[in-house]
Amino acid sequence: MDDEERLNMLIDAAHASPLTFDVLFVLSSDLSDRALAILCGNVSILPAYMKSNDIPYISKSRLALTGGMQVPPLS
Repeated sequence: MDDEERLNMLIDAAHASPLTFDVLFVLSSDLSDRALAILCGNVSILPAYMKSNDIPYISKSRLALTGGMQVPPLS
């Protein structure tokens, strides 16, 4: 597979995926042609970055760290 075909596969996969093109490019940098085809074929089931439905781009684990600091201390 030549570079143009590889890039076209990654562009199509990025459109069908929750991941961006640059992430897919890095993930596929050392993959064989067969492994790339498997990745691009299953890209829509990869996990997305955003896990919180209420606040975009902040994970729930980061919210838990600041949860108790919303109320100022009494002293």
